[in-house]
Amino acid sequence: MKRLLFTLLFTSSLFAQDVTGKFAAGEKYEAPADHAPATVSRMFVRTVTHDSPSVDLPATGRGGMLISTLAGARLTTPTGFERGVRRFHVDATNDVIHVERAEAASYRVEVDLPRDVDRATVIVAEPDSPIALETWITPLSRQPGEPVTLFAKLTGEIGNAQITARAGRDTIELTEKDGVFTATLNDFANAGLQQVHFDAIGETRDGVRFARTGSAEFVAERGAARLVGDSIRATRVDGVLRVTANADVMIPGAYRFDVIVASNGTALAWGEGTRQLARGANEMTLDIPLDATADDLHLDVRLLGLDTIGVAGRATIDMR
Repeated sequence: MKRLLFTLLFTSSLFAQDVTGKFAAGEKYEAPADHAPATVSRMFVRTVTHDSPSVDLPATGRGGMLISTLAGARLTTPTGFERGVRRFHVDATNDVIHVERAEAASYRVEVDLPRDVDRATVIVAEPDSPIALETWITPLSRQPGEPVTLFAKLTGEIGNAQITARAGRDTIELTEKDGVFTATLNDFANAGLQQVHFDAIGETRDGVRFARTGSAEFVAERGAARLVGDSIRATRVDGVLRVTANADVMIPGAYRFDVIVASNGTALAWGEGTRQLARGANEMTLDIPLDATADDLHLDVRLLGLDTIGVAGRATIDMR
């Protein structure tokens, strides 16, 4: 008996049926965001080396300032005095220096690097400052050959600013338009999660210098398969909405075929099913129970890689 139950459960997991369902009445349909939420930074990063053991730290003078650096680093304030400055030992090699009320001026940190350390980072945070760097990247899921756009925006009373980004070994200068800085990239050699670092320098309208460092991420897909957008069809058959789509597969394996059905901004029904796709052209079909009176349908169709994890493709169509 146990063997029979095991066989039935194991077999059903291998050949699972498609799963469908309906959304709660009135539930809103929201299309997936084309980028992750913007990261917000009120900090900046500097590097010290044996040749350049000290760094200039521009402070905006709005509240306190936290400086994370190697133990024993020397801080020079604008006045030369360390009133309102406290030092905390994080561990044997790292300190945090807290300036309770920073002035709108330049501070300086000098670090004694050990002989066996080539470089070290100095991290400065101004948590109370109104000046923040927001960064994001579109698309969140990038298919091979698709361009990627970097975005950055500064909040606060900015007079002038320059923003650059580092993607791998390349440094890219962003161009400003209507307060938003952008740059478009076309070549990425590696697949997987990609992180881009941003650096902003500038002055406020009052001439106070500032610096900010931020980052953003996106996924460079491997191109395991491609959902052919113009192949998607939807027809009503025997009380269900039958959705068909073609996939051009480069890496054979298990994929999940997903469909969300909406109408005039309201989510109606959904369906999903695992497909074992061979190399080359594959046709997929999914039947989704749907109220016969529903009209002006919007279909959100996705193909997700399961063996080769990632988003193989996404397309939307409207049925009038």
